[in-house]
Amino acid sequence: MIGILKLNSIRGSTFSERDKKLKNAFNKVKEEMEEHLQAINENTNEITSNYEYICELEAKVEKLTERLDKMQMFIEEHIGAKPAEAEFAEGKRIMPLNKAEQDIFSTLYVLQEEKSTVTYADIAERTGTDEGEISARISSMTSKGVPISKKFIGNEPYLKLDKEFKTLQAKENVLHIVH
Repeated sequence: MIGILKLNSIRGSTFSERDKKLKNAFNKVKEEMEEHLQAINENTNEITSNYEYICELEAKVEKLTERLDKMQMFIEEHIGAKPAEAEFAEGKRIMPLNKAEQDIFSTLYVLQEEKSTVTYADIAERTGTDEGEISARISSMTSKGVPISKKFIGNEPYLKLDKEFKTLQAKENVLHIVH
């Protein structure tokens, strides 16, 4: 009987040691999980803070855009012409356009006939060109003297060719665009 008690006590201590080792392992896992949870919470707080800051910046940009639109409308009312129209009215020479610019000009011209507002996305969809590339080409065309005006509604720029220039282009093919 004493032998059985000794065996049980050995077995009991073995289970007890295993239990302690297992308990210690689980405690370590628990501590690591708590550290990860704390890091996740800190990252979530940082992301939330950054998101709120971005929202504030977007609101400020929106206000600035609205103010710029109001200023543009004020200038147009009091001067009577948009800057691009004024340059065109002064007889500024229009520089030749490259093939890509001619394609974008033609697309803008046609789209403006089809609908009143034209965006970079409209031109990109029609030409299969990236909107960033369209923006760069439009900027290049305006620097060459093509009277294209941009009006921002929200953050979306809307493009418009000068009406007189469109008429002149239709009559005289000023830009030497061959269809």
